[in-house]
Amino acid sequence: MKILVVLPNLQRGGAERVVSLLTQEWAKRHDVLTVVFDGSDPVYAHGGRLVDLMLPPAGTTIARAARWLTRAELLRRVIRRERPDRIFSFLEIANFPTILASVASRTLSRLAVSVRNNPRQFPVGQRLLMPVLYRLPRNVVAVSAGVAERLEAGFALPHEKISAVPNPIDLALIEAGRREPTGNPSVAAERRFVLGVGRLVHQKGFDLLIEAYARVSPHFDVDLVILGEGPERSALEDLVGTLGLTHRVFLPGASANPFALMARAQVFVLSSRWEGWPNALVEAMATATAVAAFDCPFGPSEIIEDRVSGAVVAPQDKEALAGVLKELLADSNLRARFGERAEAAVRKYSVAGVAEQWLRLA
Repeated sequence: MKILVVLPNLQRGGAERVVSLLTQEWAKRHDVLTVVFDGSDPVYAHGGRLVDLMLPPAGTTIARAARWLTRAELLRRVIRRERPDRIFSFLEIANFPTILASVASRTLSRLAVSVRNNPRQFPVGQRLLMPVLYRLPRNVVAVSAGVAERLEAGFALPHEKISAVPNPIDLALIEAGRREPTGNPSVAAERRFVLGVGRLVHQKGFDLLIEAYARVSPHFDVDLVILGEGPERSALEDLVGTLGLTHRVFLPGASANPFALMARAQVFVLSSRWEGWPNALVEAMATATAVAAFDCPFGPSEIIEDRVSGAVVAPQDKEALAGVLKELLADSNLRARFGERAEAAVRKYSVAGVAEQWLRLA
């Protein structure tokens, strides 16, 4: 089978990592071609061949529209030349030109476009285009059941066109990474800590996590570590200073191996205001760490069985999150029980299993 995969680039990001894992798995048995709009500065590897269209993002609105059409035309040529059996596109910036290219090459019956996040949070222009363009491909693949329901209810897409396929996780990589030294001088070897991981942006709710932790910190000798980088760093550091937690809350930046810290954490917290499918939560569960999460749209309640493989509290409820943290930090047996069940629960998200789900799409 020949599989053609389209995405903007292979730079750092959740969708990019998913494509890296899937293409490497598919390439074991199939002919895989990955097409990117901008092949510069790749972070992730890919399986099979790579085609770089060398069309990075443009600046002005008119230039972006022109580039969108140019990408569609170049994709049409690639599709006509390669004649793939399956076409999979990731992220709206790639989905829209891929749909146009498939219309022009008469390959819509082979195309599946993928929605990776809560579509209610997309820019207005994308939300206006989705009900029209997303009716055309054979499949629209949502990263979670919650995203699938939102596409059907909020964007009037036909139920039979939508499939939910979760993100894969590399269990072998996580297993190896969790056993390595943390290599992070900001986290003292003897200190216990609660952990958050993600880009420092409003979506991830690290301000909520810091405020919940502030309610817990007087009662436990446990620090808070937030791995990641992003535009909210200054605001978060200011909040930490205002709360008098400078020596208890650490933001050491992004990490090439977050799994070592996940495995050492007392509790991993997903504090997001919204998600599509929180990869970091699943990865933390795979390290057998106890987890707690806001029941944000979408993903946590699909991944965690509340009070069995972790704890789920009401969205953005800082008091409830602080209560769960106190409970978990006070009870090592509860943490161990949650962690053991969490590790078992996420094995179904292996790369091989998820890659096969994609190939079984009607």
